[in-house]
Order: sequence, then structure tokens, then C-alpha cells
Amino acid sequence: MYTRGSFYGLPEIIKKYDSNATIANGDTVVLKASQLEVGAAAETLLGVAIQAMTASTVGGGVNCTPGLVVIMDSSSTGIVATDAGKYFDTTGGTGAQAIDISTRETTYNGAGTARAFVCTLVNPQGVNPVLDSDVSVGEFVIVKHQFIR
Repeated sequence: MYTRGSFYGLPEIIKKYDSNATIANGDTVVLKASQLEVGAAAETLLGVAIQAMTASTVGGGVNCTPGLVVIMDSSSTGIVATDAGKYFDTTGGTGAQAIDISTRETTYNGAGTARAFVCTLVNPQGVNPVLDSDVSVGEFVIVKHQFIR
């Protein structure tokens, strides 16, 4: 996963938190009881880890910018051009998170569960030469954020 700043044009906000879990650089994270954990489907996210962490990391960095834009792979090549504007959650554990295509909804609270990401672009170009030809990659904005209501 790559980050591309704020959808709203805000400066990036990097915060330091202690971790109680193994977290890979680029994992989505949540803050629970003052400790970082890997974000999971249907959770309200704090942001994206900017470094690898262990269960004993003190002061691990997190990009918790409101409207954080991420370039992320999907769980299959099922992402299509018409997915721009649709909402998704993630699947996979630490180091292997991807957008879960099966959670596709046309509204933020589709199927009664708010999704963490909205797709803004399918198959973005110019991000990374390896990703430019990967049609399962999309640009997403974190819309279910712990500190924004």
C-alpha cells in the first residue's frame, strides 16, 4: 500500500503511538486502549502505519491524515472502472491487506455496515511502474476515520 496525501489537500499528520501487535509498514491501524492494532474489516481506522512494528514498539509512526489517499491492491481482479465512487472494506492480515471486492457497496452504510474506504480511481497510473499495469489496484480514501465524525 502507498499513501498519496490528503484528498482534502491537508498536510500529512504523522503521530506516534505504542503498539501491542505485529504491524507491517503500510498496514491500516486502529487505536484501542492507547495501543495500535492492525485494522480489520468494518473497523473505524486511525490511519496507515509508516513503519513496521512489533508488540513492544514504543512510538510507532502512523499517518493519520484526514481523507488519507491510499493506493491499494484488491482481493481479486474484480475491481472495474465503475467501482469509482463505491465503498469497500479490507481483507487480509498484517502485511497482506487488500480491498475486499465482495464488500462493494454504492453507499457508505450499504448493507447496514459502514465501509472504511471509497474508491476514487481504478488502475491509477504514475504511482509505481510495477503497479501501473496491475488492473486490480485502485486509489481509495479512508472515510471511516477514528477522529472524524
